[in-house]
Amino acid sequence: MARPKSVSAEKSIEVLIDNKIERVKNEIAKLQKELDQLSVIKADYDKNRTTIETILGLQSAPDLAVPRKTRVSKK
Repeated sequence: MARPKSVSAEKSIEVLIDNKIERVKNEIAKLQKELDQLSVIKADYDKNRTTIETILGLQSAPDLAVPRKTRVSKK
């Protein structure tokens, strides 16, 4: 004889599935927001690429304002 399905077990499974769906939807919304932000950053970078790369190049250049050590010749 087949065992009857428990109504509470069915509800429990339904709740678990609904909770999982809600978590996935929330994760998708979070990732969509991050994608939108990164798309704006990428568009800004593409628009100002030369300026940004120039500034970054200047940051890595040696500081010319720092005095260099000079050699003192011995007499």
